Amino acid sequence: MVISLDDKIRNMDGEMKENETLREQIRSLEEANKAQGQERKELEKRIKKLEGEKSQLESRISKQEDKNKQLNDNLKELDCVVDRILEPWNALVLYFQGAVLEDHLESIEKIYGALTNPVYKMYFKFLSYILPVVTKMNKEFQGEGVQIHHALDKVCALYRSVLSNYTKREVLDTLDIFAVNHHDPHNSLSEKTVHFGTKVQRMLVEAGSCPTIEASLVSGFRVKCLNFYVEIATFLSVLDHKLSISKTMRDLTELLGIFPNLVSEPLHDAVNDD
Repeated sequence: MVISLDDKIRNMDGEMKENETLREQIRSLEEANKAQGQERKELEKRIKKLEGEKSQLESRISKQEDKNKQLNDNLKELDCVVDRILEPWNALVLYFQGAVLEDHLESIEKIYGALTNPVYKMYFKFLSYILPVVTKMNKEFQGEGVQIHHALDKVCALYRSVLSNYTKREVLDTLDIFAVNHHDPHNSLSEKTVHFGTKVQRMLVEAGSCPTIEASLVSGFRVKCLNFYVEIATFLSVLDHKLSISKTMRDLTELLGIFPNLVSEPLHDAVNDD
């Protein structure tokens, strides 16, 4: 079969069009590959950035955990320091009494004067009484594992315990714990009926019948310790308020940001979903 020149030309035109179409397809594929390459690079950059942020977050969490542990250790040490000072108190009095007679140094005389002043010992006795409360409070919010399901009840119990030391019973019995104004002097017990721990109370009774103890020092002790109660109550009342609000929250993200140790980070989503 003889193919005419026109047919050959038409065939060549068709092949050229097909080749051009193939070239267009190749260019499109190359452009698509190039775009995919750019997207892949962008994705790799984002992954690298996220890995860096994750590493920074893990580092911050690790540092915070170290700080929490250090704080807990410091509080435990503070408890121990107070107890270690109180246990040999009488022996310290005898030691510095001898040092005063032998050395006649003003600094030693001041230490001896403080050791023989019952009011100074009251401060240590008070710290021995109240520091475990502060330590317990810290443990609740620096501990490991899920804490949120019982945090409110424990904070309320601590709050009520502190308030009961200086707040009138009728106020605590008639008002909701959140409604008590712990700053209001009208809600407070009289200065001489505020409770500072059984050991301190016994010392205060003895101080009242001892004419050599300055009444102003005893009064100053009561005021300072009362102010300390108010500071603790202020902190606990804020926690009470935030935790009580959390019971009506649909999303606990804000609460978990305020109290990160109530729930460990891997469980945040699970707690929110529940």
